[in-house]
Amino acid sequence: MAGEVISEGILIIASIALVGILAGVIFYAITTIGSGLDSMSTAISQKLATDLEIIYATNTSPTEVVFYLQNLGQTPIYLSSSQVYFGKLYSLQPIGYSGTPPSWSSQTTVLNPGQTAEITISLSTKLQQNQDYEIMFVAPNGYETTYVFEVV
Repeated sequence: MAGEVISEGILIIASIALVGILAGVIFYAITTIGSGLDSMSTAISQKLATDLEIIYATNTSPTEVVFYLQNLGQTPIYLSSSQVYFGKLYSLQPIGYSGTPPSWSSQTTVLNPGQTAEITISLSTKLQQNQDYEIMFVAPNGYETTYVFEVV
């Protein structure tokens, strides 16, 4: 009789401990999922508040292209943290920021809402006349915009 009471007591204590552990694991999982969703929603809201457009591009010499990027959104864009891709249509290559050609540079460091930045791409090879070229600008948050123009 006394042995049964002790056994039942041990089982009750073990059950309470297991329920506590299970509750802790569930709380941790819910917290982890919640923080993941929170950071994802922040990234999505930043991307939705970003609106960039390349409004014009042209070659200024056989090895230089200038394009104008306008910030139509609500988020400032840090240009040096962005990525530029350039090449013949459907053959884009990444272009490094501010270095030896091929590279791109701008006098603007932060593109605030409503502003337009002039961005210069310096190339190591000459552009081909009557050829379509494509520029893709990718903001640090992943927002991208493209522009196609013909070298004349």
